[in-house]
Amino acid sequence: MTAVGSAHRTHGNPLRMFFSPAPWAATGYLATYLFTGTLLFSVALTVVLTAGVLSIVWIGLPLLVAAAVVVRGSANVERFRAAMVIEPIPAAYREVVGSGLFAQLKTRWADPATLRDLVYLVLLYVPLLVLDAVVLAVWLAFVGMITVPLWFWSIPQDFAGGITTHGVMIGYLEQPRNAFGGGEFGIWVGDLPTALGVAAVFFVLGLALSYVVTGAARLHAGIARALLAPHADPLDAARRTLDEAGPLSRSAAE
Repeated sequence: MTAVGSAHRTHGNPLRMFFSPAPWAATGYLATYLFTGTLLFSVALTVVLTAGVLSIVWIGLPLLVAAAVVVRGSANVERFRAAMVIEPIPAAYREVVGSGLFAQLKTRWADPATLRDLVYLVLLYVPLLVLDAVVLAVWLAFVGMITVPLWFWSIPQDFAGGITTHGVMIGYLEQPRNAFGGGEFGIWVGDLPTALGVAAVFFVLGLALSYVVTGAARLHAGIARALLAPHADPLDAARRTLDEAGPLSRSAAE
């Protein structure tokens, strides 16, 4: 099995799943969207709005063609990124029929694939960003707590009464001790045995979360595939026949 194939596989054994490439490839997929998704959203929205506003004058028409090219290029970035967690997403757009600016405009902006690109890049940006950010934050927090025995002693904490000590507070405590009453809750990680126990708990929780982060990444990539993959139009062949020169062309019929 190749490295890419192993990143696409879900294991039934939680321990094997945690140490497989799948959750870590999913982590990379979710994390990169926080940056690339934001950049592509900004670029696509800016060029489309700018070209749309300027299209009321002639100079805006070439910008509309350029905007469609930018949107397609941005969508191709997301198609490429999807290969991190699922199979690569192919692209298919209508070929420009005819020559000239208006042929370019008609073909590119009448193509449903371009419109689906915009839906993914712009309309779904916020919900996908929230999904990725929330799942990624929880997953990384749990994974980080697995390593707490390595660094708990380096974190300074100030408590009521001028007490300063080093350790990690999980929850809310007024004193560096475990407390479950009087408005206090949580656990104080101030020694190695406690740190090891906390790490063990978070490791078990991390085993379960490895499925969650992988599932979230594949859900995101599945949405991308649903919108960015080629969609077969049963009437597309007939339209191409009518657009091409020949006895059945629209021009000939007219």
